[in-house]
Amino acid sequence: MKNSFLKENERLDDLERDNLFVIQDKTKYCFSVDSVLLSDFVKLQSEDDALELCSGCGVVSILVNAKCHPNSIVGLELNKDLFDMSVRSLEYNKINNLSFVNGDIKDYKNIFGNKKFDAIFSNPPYLKPLNDMSKVNPKFYSTKYETTLSLRELLSASSYLLKGSGRLYLIYSAPRLQELLSCALSHKLFLKSQQNVFFKSSSSCALVLCEFVKKPCSVDILSPIVLNT
Repeated sequence: MKNSFLKENERLDDLERDNLFVIQDKTKYCFSVDSVLLSDFVKLQSEDDALELCSGCGVVSILVNAKCHPNSIVGLELNKDLFDMSVRSLEYNKINNLSFVNGDIKDYKNIFGNKKFDAIFSNPPYLKPLNDMSKVNPKFYSTKYETTLSLRELLSASSYLLKGSGRLYLIYSAPRLQELLSCALSHKLFLKSQQNVFFKSSSSCALVLCEFVKKPCSVDILSPIVLNT
């Protein structure tokens, strides 16, 4: 059965949860620790309808679904190859309350119409493009660098697609935290909780996990995460 789901250069990676697997292509972008951290940070209720933006190969949605058992999750991904792998991962795992859409976030009004979500989560591209992008591996162009999606575009779509009091969960570059908070506030998204991520090899915070709510709220600062890398 395995070979019928895989194309050339692809493999099945064990997610080490509930006997779930995800399809990866070793020649393209593969998920990293960012995805695992985000999936652990997201909190959904059983009645929630959730949306993942920049869903990639689908690993975050699959893990969040297994952990939280929401009513439904839909993932939106621009890259056709990553989208295709995510769909086949659903088929392999026989998951029925999760789906993926191949499309551009900038076209969110046409894709989702009047649909509003209880929660949105995303591991978006969070690095500023370099002056010379020829030095960057092409598989990281749109997955890590803001070449096709800006922070403002991401937050504008999220604010529009969330219900009142809806939650937005992001993992983002710590050096750009102030920019993230300012831009979120301009789109009526208020910080609810924050967790910093450190790598043992550095004393500086590398990543930040943020929960935003579409209404003013108090802020919880959670204990930092320290990774052994």
